Amino acid sequence: MIDKLKLWDLIFPEECVFCKEDGGWICRNCFAKLNLRAIQVCPVCKRKSPEGRPCLNCQVKTNLDKVLVATDYNDEKIKKLIKLLKYRFLKGLAPYLGDLITLFLSDLKEREASKIYLSSNTFLTPIPLHQKRYNWRGFNQAELISQRLAENLGIETKPCLERKKYHRPQTYFKRKERINNMKNTLSILDNNKVVNKKVILVDDVMTSGDTLEESAQVLKTAGARRVEALVVARE
Repeated sequence: MIDKLKLWDLIFPEECVFCKEDGGWICRNCFAKLNLRAIQVCPVCKRKSPEGRPCLNCQVKTNLDKVLVATDYNDEKIKKLIKLLKYRFLKGLAPYLGDLITLFLSDLKEREASKIYLSSNTFLTPIPLHQKRYNWRGFNQAELISQRLAENLGIETKPCLERKKYHRPQTYFKRKERINNMKNTLSILDNNKVVNKKVILVDDVMTSGDTLEESAQVLKTAGARRVEALVVARE
């Protein structure tokens, strides 16, 4: 019997999305050329802030304790990767984005002597998709990125949020509409998972930040001690 997976690879071999070299969706040379974000900012006002912490003026405006962003969505190469993953369903790109965040964390540690403090009370959780969008795409890109990141960092990733209400992507809305669009869309799966835990949210793109904020609010209401976020890119 013909091995269907091997046959598929013969007909559609993996090749670098940038230079077309065979052997993987991003070759080693092209991956090394992806730009990492040099400066982190307050998740609310976007002013420069060490390790992406909320600045003094914004601490009372957010439930997020930290948001670290690996790169910029306006970088054409990064934008291409994310669009191929989300809208061309190139699922195999997700692990590379998890590796990109890992590389960013290593670079950040070297530059700023910063670190993510990991312990048995820390775990990753992906931003969830509504079931309707999951069925359309066939996967949750944040979940795949989180799985690779968990392997690289040696910690657990587990879902603890669900999306109750379907809505159009945030990019369709203006700022005020985005806030209303995100209200009461998320809920906790199991309070016991998060009580007194440090939860690190994982997502591909941070647009307005409302999705992360809604997630942090739900998690802290359920008893989470800290809520941080790791995202591939920010618009």
